[in-house]
Amino acid sequence: HGATGPAGGKVYSPLRPDQAPLNLRGKDFSFDPKTLELRAESGGAQNGMSFDSRGRKFVCSNSDHLQYIVYDEAFAGLNPFIKQQPARISIAEDGPAAPVFRISPDEPWRIVRTKWRVAGAVRGPVEGGGNPSGYFTGATGATLYTGDAWASEYADHAFIADCGSNLIHRKGIYPKGHVATARRPAEESGIEFVRSSDIWFRPVQFSNAPDGNLYVMDMYREVIEHPWSLPDGIKQFLDLNSGNNRGRIYRIRTIEGKIKQRKLPGEAKAMELVQMLAHSNHWHRETARRLLVQGNMIHLQDAVRALLKESVDVSAQVNAVQVLHGFGSLTADDVETVFRSKSSAVHLALLKLWGNRDELSPFDVPFEKNISQLILNNETRFQATLLLSKFPLHSSRQSEFLWRAMSLEKEDKYWMQFAVLNAMHSCRSDFLNHMIAKGEIGSNLFHDTGAFYQFFGASSDKKEIAQIFRFVFKAPISMDTLDALSSLSHGMRQNGKGWSTVLTDTELAHARERYLVWIQSQALDHLSAAGKIIGIMGEMMNESLKQSWKTMLSQSEWAILHSELLASLANVFSLSDLDWVWGQWSSWSPSVRQVALALMMSRDELLLAYLKSAQGKPELIKDLTFSQRRNLQHHRSDKVQQSASRLWNPSTENVVKMSAEDFGEALLLEADMDNGQRIFNERCASCHRGNGEGFALGPDLISIKTSGKNRILDSILYPNREVQPQYISYEIETTEGESIVGLIAQESRSLMVVKQAGGITQTIQREKIASIDGTGNSIMPSGLLEEMTTQDVGDLLEYIVQLKR
Repeated sequence: HGATGPAGGKVYSPLRPDQAPLNLRGKDFSFDPKTLELRAESGGAQNGMSFDSRGRKFVCSNSDHLQYIVYDEAFAGLNPFIKQQPARISIAEDGPAAPVFRISPDEPWRIVRTKWRVAGAVRGPVEGGGNPSGYFTGATGATLYTGDAWASEYADHAFIADCGSNLIHRKGIYPKGHVATARRPAEESGIEFVRSSDIWFRPVQFSNAPDGNLYVMDMYREVIEHPWSLPDGIKQFLDLNSGNNRGRIYRIRTIEGKIKQRKLPGEAKAMELVQMLAHSNHWHRETARRLLVQGNMIHLQDAVRALLKESVDVSAQVNAVQVLHGFGSLTADDVETVFRSKSSAVHLALLKLWGNRDELSPFDVPFEKNISQLILNNETRFQATLLLSKFPLHSSRQSEFLWRAMSLEKEDKYWMQFAVLNAMHSCRSDFLNHMIAKGEIGSNLFHDTGAFYQFFGASSDKKEIAQIFRFVFKAPISMDTLDALSSLSHGMRQNGKGWSTVLTDTELAHARERYLVWIQSQALDHLSAAGKIIGIMGEMMNESLKQSWKTMLSQSEWAILHSELLASLANVFSLSDLDWVWGQWSSWSPSVRQVALALMMSRDELLLAYLKSAQGKPELIKDLTFSQRRNLQHHRSDKVQQSASRLWNPSTENVVKMSAEDFGEALLLEADMDNGQRIFNERCASCHRGNGEGFALGPDLISIKTSGKNRILDSILYPNREVQPQYISYEIETTEGESIVGLIAQESRSLMVVKQAGGITQTIQREKIASIDGTGNSIMPSGLLEEMTTQDVGDLLEYIVQLKR
């Protein structure tokens, strides 16, 4: 099992040139040492990966010091019609970049560098609002302690190094529903598990050792920073190679503890290896297990099986199951033995092994026989339900168990819903019938009822969709029923379907009439519900309803709903509507004009007509955001680019020149915060949040603001100079000719989720993707400061560094 890192990659086998490459973007990997089969695994963090004594996986990243892997890659995307939840989640209660408490002195060069950064003289982050240290910036080596030389209170605690602050941090791991949470021990409040006053102490990795203690790998470098982060004015006084020929390994042990002299697995006889499966030190258990399987000691399977049946030690039972599986000797009787165990850990070990198989046989009968036991147990319910997604039972039985799992869940409906929906692809109809028979809309059952109905809409089964509509439509209008129909409609849209493909003309007419009467009589008193209904009616649009909408869009009393009304015309908006739009333009608010612009940018023929009209009506381009203008200038269509160039001509060269000659003054000007906010909302808020406004697409500005004005300015001027992998934009072409540019937020074998500016999220089915091309560039456009004065730049920078959440 290995860590890939955030950059990912495509892995080819030179021994198997006929096989497609394995894409490890956002994933870790494992391989079978016998067959050399390479497999993608959930992960994708940075330098740190470890398993606890129960086999749960933990990882870390530089500024997100402890993360938990919720489920295995084997279960991802098995239901192609649902949005996959990220398998890797941050679990530290004190936040990803938690405070740390170093005792080593800040290096003189670090103090000078921080002062220069604060003053804006050099690029770089200003940690802690002007302090050179104080929180995680170089988290590495996350390791779960599984030894036996320390007190039991340390068992399965996480140890994370911060090599830049010369310390080792500890976190206790505690259950939180079906996931985990991590908490600093109370006795280490304000201190660290290990901290050194020696600035050369650079812990980077750990290892659980044969003696039951924890070993620490210390790089022992004078300077741990990357040379790029050091200004030339400082670098010339430092020896960046100092310590290249050094390194230390420490053993952490208790003061009173004695080093135990033990027989090592490599020195043990065959039967002794079996006995070591019950050893108190996890390193011995793990090594004995490996040697038994590696040596193919199948002749010992009866002894291992006896250990499984007779031992009262949970770890021994878990290891016995794993060894029998490694031998290929696990039988149905062994599975029955596992289920007779009272330990959930043993059950989970078996479920994990099953999850990595391509088929269950000969285990299918014991699995179905014992599924009730697994679902009744809070500790095994989630993993058992996930397994049903890979190895479904008969539809009616599958539906029965999924309903029971969701109904029993009280503590963590969020993750249980994901598992249930992932396993529902094989019993959709039975589950729906069960739900309707109980008269249950779903709000009392699911964490997010919308995800359930969106799944049915995306599946495109006309009979089921019509069945849901009739069931929900006959209920009184409420937010629950509207959420259901809105989500159902959204799911259908993923597959290019609409209400007209599943409902009769009579049903459509009845729905339009009922909802139009409600809009005209109650909408202004129930705006949230009105927004939902208008969206639903947008998928039922006909010419008569379109004219009703146009009438309301021309009347000021409906102004508060103009954006929703106009957006709902997307499916029927055409060239013939443009003259009407120009006639309403001046009476609409800027937010409504943005909706109109989005409609026109959805199709090239509308966009070209808009640009042509704008040549004679300059007021039509005043509402274009900077990002929209840049997108037009770099549009995939040459005709659009040419039309846009007639309206304005950017001068990027002036921006680069200003960065050297004029923007230094902007760092020192007295700022107008109101103007800074105006510019932020105009040019930044579509991708960044600040002071409760905007959308979270790019990096978190609350953490970036500590880097200082000079670094922020440099990042704006040169967005593509240093781009983290997660912020590289991709262009996805669909089989229907649509081009979508944005960040890949999530992907599975069946779906890809793309985030775009303005809070737009698009879910695309894999089968509808024609090509995916990485631009190599940041999602933030270059030339962002174009046409801004030096004072404007100063106002914007001051507003950013003063941001609050």
